[in-house]
Amino acid sequence: MAQPSRAPLAYFLRPRRTPGILGGNRPSEIGNSARYEHWDLLTFLSIAAKFQVDFSEETFRLGLRSLGRGATSNVVETSLSKDHGLAFKVPTASAASFGAENTEKAEVKQLKILIHELVALESLRSNPFVVDLLGITFHVNVEFNQVLPVMLTEASTHGTLTRLFLSAKGSTLTTAQRLKLCGNVAQACYGMHMLGIVHGDIKTDNVLVFEDGGGNLTAKVIDFGYSCFGTSQSDMVTVPRTKGWYAPEHQPGKPVKWADAQKMDLFSFGLLVCRLMLWEELISTAITEGLLLPKEGQDINANVDSMIDELKATRKLLDLIAFVMDASSNISGAEKECLRKILFLTLDPDPTLRAAGFAEIIPIMDPTLKPNPHRFQPVQIDKLCEEVVEFGHILSDLDSADYMVRRRLYQDLKRRVVSHNGCPCFKPCAKQLWLCCEIGLGTKRNRQAAAQWHSQCTDTTWDTQEYFELINKQYYDAGNAARDDRLSTLIGYVTSSATVSMSKYREGGRLEEAEAICRQDLEARKQSIGPQSRAYLAQLMLLSAILTEAEDAPGSLHAVEEAVQMYTNAYGKEDLGAMGARSYHANILFHFGLFEEAQNVQLDLLQLKQSKFGSKHRTTQTSRVMLVAIHHFQGRSEECLSEARTLLQEQAMHLEDTHPDVLNTRFWICHAKLALEDNIVDLLKDTRRLVQDYEAVAIAEDEGALLAKELLARVLLAVAKPDPSAPVTEEYLDECLEILVDQVLNRMEDSHEVFEDTDSEESTPLSDQDLSMEDADEPGSPSDSDSDTKSGSGGPFLEGVNFTTLLMAYTTFICALGFKFDFPNIRRSIPVITSEDFQGHFIENHLDIVRLGRVLPLIAKLESLADSGIADGDEVNQILWGLSHRWLLT
Repeated sequence: MAQPSRAPLAYFLRPRRTPGILGGNRPSEIGNSARYEHWDLLTFLSIAAKFQVDFSEETFRLGLRSLGRGATSNVVETSLSKDHGLAFKVPTASAASFGAENTEKAEVKQLKILIHELVALESLRSNPFVVDLLGITFHVNVEFNQVLPVMLTEASTHGTLTRLFLSAKGSTLTTAQRLKLCGNVAQACYGMHMLGIVHGDIKTDNVLVFEDGGGNLTAKVIDFGYSCFGTSQSDMVTVPRTKGWYAPEHQPGKPVKWADAQKMDLFSFGLLVCRLMLWEELISTAITEGLLLPKEGQDINANVDSMIDELKATRKLLDLIAFVMDASSNISGAEKECLRKILFLTLDPDPTLRAAGFAEIIPIMDPTLKPNPHRFQPVQIDKLCEEVVEFGHILSDLDSADYMVRRRLYQDLKRRVVSHNGCPCFKPCAKQLWLCCEIGLGTKRNRQAAAQWHSQCTDTTWDTQEYFELINKQYYDAGNAARDDRLSTLIGYVTSSATVSMSKYREGGRLEEAEAICRQDLEARKQSIGPQSRAYLAQLMLLSAILTEAEDAPGSLHAVEEAVQMYTNAYGKEDLGAMGARSYHANILFHFGLFEEAQNVQLDLLQLKQSKFGSKHRTTQTSRVMLVAIHHFQGRSEECLSEARTLLQEQAMHLEDTHPDVLNTRFWICHAKLALEDNIVDLLKDTRRLVQDYEAVAIAEDEGALLAKELLARVLLAVAKPDPSAPVTEEYLDECLEILVDQVLNRMEDSHEVFEDTDSEESTPLSDQDLSMEDADEPGSPSDSDSDTKSGSGGPFLEGVNFTTLLMAYTTFICALGFKFDFPNIRRSIPVITSEDFQGHFIENHLDIVRLGRVLPLIAKLESLADSGIADGDEVNQILWGLSHRWLLT
């Protein structure tokens, strides 16, 4: 396989794109609404599969920075590389968002919006001035039983046009640069109209701005959810309405001919040009002329939209614009003439006097462009909505999704065949219902029901065994060329996808249900497709993932080891499925603290991956990162540091400092340097930067951010007492405690304050027996009360808490409290991490458990000295140094 010239940029990018589904220039029999309104998840998924859009993992659930929140969606983003980012448009289908009677109707409306956006983006995929759709995933709302798609698009450099022009960068743009951005929007609109798509909501908030390496800016149009489709000029469509942006002839809710809707896009575009080119001067002149009256205590911009809505019904708006343009000293004569033509062809209150279309506007902005006004090839959205995807072709994607996705698709199929017997999609739906009942997809296996659905299919002559062999061939990485090239398969995310999904089951209290469904599906696959099929082995790995979340080490390891053995026997050790199974095997071994075994698996895998993919490939680097972590927990800090530094150098060639992979590597470098006491002052600076970078891209409760902050607290404690003879630097000590309490422990605990007032407490001295791990579960300790820390037990800790992070944070907290001689709070904290339930999450010789065991006798000795009136001296200083450098204790 040819090696890429650089590391993969995005694990959602599809390798190739098929031509759009375009129809001829003929009147539609159905108009703008499908005869059978299939606004459901099945339609969305079928269209996405037809366009070969990649399905991804639910990575938007990780801590990502928010770009904005609208009435129907929330947009967050993450960095992929120095050149690319990824935006997740997560729908929020509440009834209130859509004015619907209930959540179910709101979901239907949201799905219609998402289907319109999907079809528009994919039909315009070759247009460089429309945002690129990189993939889709799913958002599951268990409370409302909702399953909605999430759009994954490229993230822009400067955000929206609105944001750009409020920034320092925007204020420095020349008139030529602004006109170029307007030209980009015009070309996007021309492309839409030639495909029969009217955007309906052209405004600065719906245009993103990108900047390339040479500083060139490009505008790309977004948000096609309310767009309308027409197959002829006479089709009737309903255009949305945004205050300050809609055409004067627009009447809320009244359908118009598609040709007239085009003219509305033209008007909105004219307003966009006006705002980009003349906005400040326009407002100033409007105030001077008494057209815009500022109200006391109110932002002047709050009245601008109302002013425009009042003026645009007549030629007053055009007259005002012409006056401002003539008086402007910032625009050259040639540019004024260009603007005048554009604005008079777009902002005339009489739509018949506006340009016939954007083919007339574009040459004014760029005379070198001569678009063809007659190239009308409308998208047949009605035909697309009749598509029904072959589940067998996307079975691996469905298996990696939440089980509620599969359940919802089965329900959509049943609803289709019951309510739309005469629909062209009836027989294709019957075939998919046969498959669902035959292999247990989204429902229990039922061979009798499968036979009934089989009899209603269009073609009942296919051989079942051959069909299953085809499914197996197309599953995961089975040698199909289209699948082998998919980055989502090759770069290693498949091996970690189950962990992401399973943690969601745990956090939502659905682990038991997920396990039951998985075992049910496993048995169904065994009986139908066979125990050596990829679909069966994938379910086996899924079961292993669920059992890992349930902390069932024997069950989890048994399932994944069986999957590895069967994958290897059936397909060979170099098969991507076999490699994925072994990678996950290593992850589970690591999870349960079996580091030696995990290392052996990863070393074997690493050699194979380097040979097959190269040392810089993402999946190879995944194994290298795992080995770095293993070396740390084995106490091999020099090897950890050396390998992490090499890895970081390679990552820095194509990834930003804030990319999740880079942050992870930087974390292990700081970890190793601390263990080696390698230039601890510089280490403090590096760790501060690491925390700042995590905060820039992640939410406060993100696991990586919490680990980095706990590490910073440890470094601060070490700097506070760099050697036994040095005085304690209280500033660093106090910052250490503040981070631990406010930014780590209280983030991980639910309604449970870590710091408590100790003034009213009687201080009972701690003895070695009090600090013994074996006796920590005596009555009265937190583990016997509301402080039970076992995952999912209803204690104070958040669902999904990372017990290693908690162990390290509490240990550092106890050490820092020792400097304050705060033994009452120490006494309350120790049982939390020494209880039998808590300790049960770790192997006996876990590195941080060993270090905790070395700290506890020091705490007991320190209190004994304090009770004897000794709060200073060599012995106390030696103990405090040991508490602040516990990794050096032996």
